[in-house]
Amino acid sequence: GLAGAARGGRARVCGRGVCPRSRRPPPSLTLCPAPPAPRYWRRGAHGWERRVFDAWQPLAPEEPVLHVSAFEAEAWCRRAGRRLPTEAEWECATRSADAAFHPWGHVWLWTASPFAPYAGFSADAYADYSQPWFHTHRVVRGGSFATPARLLDPAFRNFYEPHRDDIFVGFLSARDL
Repeated sequence: GLAGAARGGRARVCGRGVCPRSRRPPPSLTLCPAPPAPRYWRRGAHGWERRVFDAWQPLAPEEPVLHVSAFEAEAWCRRAGRRLPTEAEWECATRSADAAFHPWGHVWLWTASPFAPYAGFSADAYADYSQPWFHTHRVVRGGSFATPARLLDPAFRNFYEPHRDDIFVGFLSARDL
C-alpha cells in the first residue's frame, strides 16, 4: 500500500520538494537521453528555479512537484527505493484518506498502471476518446487546480503518454510493506 507518500513525490518525509536532511532539492535525476533535471527546472543564482508560464521563479518547497514525466517520477522512486502506486492502490488510499475527496497536492498524479479497460470500467460514449489509447498511455489520477470540479472524483481516471511533462502532473511514491 501507500506509505510515507510524499506530496508531489520529491521528499519522502517532509513532502516539500526538498531533502529533509539538507533542506535542498534532491540531486538531479539522470535519465538518458533526458536532461539531468526536469525540463522546467534550472539552477539559478540563488538555488533551484522552476518555469511558471513565461518567468523563472524560485522553487517553492511547500508546493508539489509538477511538470515531470512518468519516467522522471519512476527514476526518483527507484533512487529512493520506492515505486509509483498502481491505479488500484491510488484509489484505495484516496478513498481511505478521508470522507471527502481532495486532489493530492492539486496536481494530477502518475500511476504505474497502463491505461487499459478493467472490470467495471465503461469507455466514454465518444468512441475515439479512450479506446484508441489503451496500452499506449499511462493512467493519472486525482486532478489539478485546472481540473473542472465536476471531474474531481476518486474514480475519475485520465491518461497521458508517459513522456509528457507539459501537464499539471506530479506523483506520490509507494513502498511494499
